[in-house]
Amino acid sequence: MKRLLLCLLPLCACGGGTETAGTDTVEPFALSPVVAERLAQLEAEVPTPDTAQPLDQDRLEDLSGLLEVVAEGDPGFTEIALTEVREAFGPGAIPHLAAALRDPNRDWQKRSAAASLLAGLDHRQATEHLLAALEGAPEAWLRQHAAFHLSTTSADWVVPRLIKRLKYENDHETFIWLAVTLAHFHNYAGLDALFDLAVRGQTDSVRTQAQAQLDSLAQAVSLSPEELRRRWNSADARQLPQPTPSPALHLELWRLVQAMNDDTIQLRGVDDARYVLSRLGPWAAAEVSRALADDDFHVRLHSAQVLERMGARAYASGPMLLRALGEPLLAPNVAEALGRVGFPGARPALEERAGVDQPHELRVACVRALGRLGIPDSLTVVEDAFADGNPSDLRMAAATSLVLFDRGDAAAAWLTAEMTGTHDAPSAELALETWLVRGVDRGRTGFDGALTAWRAELAAPPGVTPSLALLAERRAKRAADLTARLTALRGES
Repeated sequence: MKRLLLCLLPLCACGGGTETAGTDTVEPFALSPVVAERLAQLEAEVPTPDTAQPLDQDRLEDLSGLLEVVAEGDPGFTEIALTEVREAFGPGAIPHLAAALRDPNRDWQKRSAAASLLAGLDHRQATEHLLAALEGAPEAWLRQHAAFHLSTTSADWVVPRLIKRLKYENDHETFIWLAVTLAHFHNYAGLDALFDLAVRGQTDSVRTQAQAQLDSLAQAVSLSPEELRRRWNSADARQLPQPTPSPALHLELWRLVQAMNDDTIQLRGVDDARYVLSRLGPWAAAEVSRALADDDFHVRLHSAQVLERMGARAYASGPMLLRALGEPLLAPNVAEALGRVGFPGARPALEERAGVDQPHELRVACVRALGRLGIPDSLTVVEDAFADGNPSDLRMAAATSLVLFDRGDAAAAWLTAEMTGTHDAPSAELALETWLVRGVDRGRTGFDGALTAWRAELAAPPGVTPSLALLAERRAKRAADLTARLTALRGES
């Protein structure tokens, strides 16, 4: 629930900048084959790796000897062997090292040595073999070694595939090395996994290792682990060390954007693309926002969803999102993204589109976005949307926004009633918990006890997925307890 609460919090207070003149006008743009043109440009910029000459038998024996040296683990000899492989063998060693890496009949020291030498070559084809091991090796230890050795390369284009592996990996130690390697490339998408593993790792060793890596990554940027995570998940991500993305990394990004051109959003490829793109750093926001002008509607739609999921880290996309607000079919998704991104320059346009003469779905999205922006001048618009007689989903958006404006007292009774027997009960429950948390943070009388009682109503034991019946029972109990407390919480006699 804590993670869900964060989704409600306004984002403009996290370094999103101030409203600037000239950003409040929606100027629609002409659509064009943006993705196809960008892909063609990048494919021309990214060279095809040279084809290596095969090694003769004598050279193969020499390479096997170097592999033995590295497998023995002496750091001094290992560095000499790495230099020898780079200078004397080069790409010609790749097929043979890759075969050693894959061979289940070799001992783990030699397979690990092959991973080390492949990484030392820092060549596209060698890196592909390490990625193949990370993505498909049945041995967890080999996936761990592959993830670690990728951090010794300059191949920043691996970042999207490392992020995708976060979605599917089930070995805790491999998670740790994925997070470390991502951080090597100035991407902190693995931080949440490290925090989770430091508390709930499978073994004491995993928990200790996760905490040690958290501390090390934070120390490298002179921050605490908590502050590092806060910055990464806010507009302050721009203050962290930024990468200089290579053309190869840009090409990987645009291939993912192209993968979102299918209207069947259940397809794994679309879901994977959105997952990866939304976890890239601030640099990616401006790139993805260019796809909002692509002539494929599904690319535009999924790109808006990616920027929404990036949240405040995608602040740079604000101007382009504002222009995309002029496209009627896309406007509700764009409004949601503008709220999550926390772009204050969008306030006038969002207020205008929250008016009674606008399409209903767009009004709901804009009212929700105004709450997330949290700019006081928008309060009247939100209050009007909460008025009696308005549709319930519009009132729910307004009630949630009132909570974010610290005016939740006005909506608390209505939200409590909505917690039982309505399709929007989960939204009401989330908004009320946010109201209680903010009341505790402000030191309001009675809120601490109310929040404690609220959280005591668990729907299932830890680790057990609650059923719909249990969720409904929990909401009913929470609503009953809160109803009894409302008069006192709102300071009424």
